[in-house]
Amino acid sequence: KVSKADPSHVEHLESTAAEELQMGFLEGPFDDAEAVSAYLGRDDWCVVRRFVLVQGAELKLRPIDDCLEAQLNHAYTVTSYLKLQDIDYIAGLALRIAENLAGASEGPAVEAWMGKCLDLSKAYKQMGVHPRHRHLAVIFFHDKNSRPKYYVANSLMFGASAAVYSFNRVSRSLWFLLNKMLMIPCGVFYDDFPMFQPSSLAEDADSAASQLLDLLGWRHAKTGSKALPFQSVFNVLGCRLDLSDLHNGRLVLETSLGELTA
Repeated sequence: KVSKADPSHVEHLESTAAEELQMGFLEGPFDDAEAVSAYLGRDDWCVVRRFVLVQGAELKLRPIDDCLEAQLNHAYTVTSYLKLQDIDYIAGLALRIAENLAGASEGPAVEAWMGKCLDLSKAYKQMGVHPRHRHLAVIFFHDKNSRPKYYVANSLMFGASAAVYSFNRVSRSLWFLLNKMLMIPCGVFYDDFPMFQPSSLAEDADSAASQLLDLLGWRHAKTGSKALPFQSVFNVLGCRLDLSDLHNGRLVLETSLGELTA
């Protein structure tokens, strides 16, 4: 049975699929189940319905692959839970930097500090599906003419529980490299990497972090609103962090509910 979908949602599904095809994240489209079976060389594949989720006050449209409905998520179990570096962690990291600067009379302790968020592009989509598991990643939706469209995913699906844990293991590894190899104090929250640097080193740190990701083959924002340079006041995880007086031991964290000063 085909239910009538919001035309804007269908248009978004189609444009997103076209973009993912161009970037190599999907194969297809296939017009019927027989074509999918012929491509995969088997007919015991799993279909995952793609739909649109409207997010936030901005009403952002995000395609979701319903791996819960397809029962893929029921086949995945974890014995540990994610420990995400949320805004409390980032604020704590900034305060720890301030503590380490206290009492020093030269170097980074006497200059302003700055921060920025490094953002991975299409984060989940940069990680591939294992070839033996591609029959479990057949994405489906109806186009604007109510015709079925099938795609085989080459990359992780946004909606799979396993994708969350798999991606976070890798992003945590990138976080380790940024801290240990490049000596850039930073945190990580999924695909966002809030970084801190004294103003004299900020430009070099920005360039080094970008070059490291390039060498590792990770696409990341280099232009636009998600690729801003280091600044004394920057947006991080839905908040606004003011580091202009960090070298004097003062940090200002602003939220939508007001201002918190530490």
